[in-house]
Amino acid sequence: MLLSTSPTNDIAAELIERGELESVRAAFPALEADAKQQAGPTGVQAVLEEWFAIFPQAQRAAAEWVIFYKHYADLCGMISRASLRLAMKEWAAKPDSQFLPKPGELRALAFSVTTPASKLFGRAQAVLRAADDELERRRIEADIAMRGTTASEQSQAIRAMFGQFAREAAPGRERQAQILKHGWRNVGAGLRTLPPSGGLPAKGSGITAELRATLEGRGYKDLQPAREIPAEPGEFE
Repeated sequence: MLLSTSPTNDIAAELIERGELESVRAAFPALEADAKQQAGPTGVQAVLEEWFAIFPQAQRAAAEWVIFYKHYADLCGMISRASLRLAMKEWAAKPDSQFLPKPGELRALAFSVTTPASKLFGRAQAVLRAADDELERRRIEADIAMRGTTASEQSQAIRAMFGQFAREAAPGRERQAQILKHGWRNVGAGLRTLPPSGGLPAKGSGITAELRATLEGRGYKDLQPAREIPAEPGEFE
């Protein structure tokens, strides 16, 4: 059933109705192990040697063979043997393949293929997730029915609740907008500087005398020194 072409949600619902969901859940660890079982050095070597008749190898000393297999195992040993086998078939199917793939080429190709085991595992994972969502939906509906509340009434209550949250959060959002607008900054533990807007910075702020004179000539007036206020908890951190 897991390999059915039906939508995942339909398969999940059918498993629940048939009482077969727990059997799929029990089989899931084995499916995952089968899909993710690493080839290791022995598996990598076995996969490569399956293709020596098609891609003959040069004569090597025993020490050279050890190094040869080690390079492949270092890059491909963590991949499943099934993925490596399928990757080698893909490589051999190329019309210009004359030699074994290099370790990096085999690794990249193995990561790009999908084996039947990995496909089954991915499908089972998606079905179990959909089944859990369906069971939670049914639990909520049963709870609503037990309380004598219709789904429509429950939806309205949820919308009202979120509306209340939005109204309660509005002052905080407005305050943060002011923080961003005026550039308030930390000046010490738990304090913020609130420079007044609309005029010249307070004296001693670093503005040059020449620029101050120019701005005063354009009608700007000195502002009162900046005030320090306590920061609200978690505000603009």
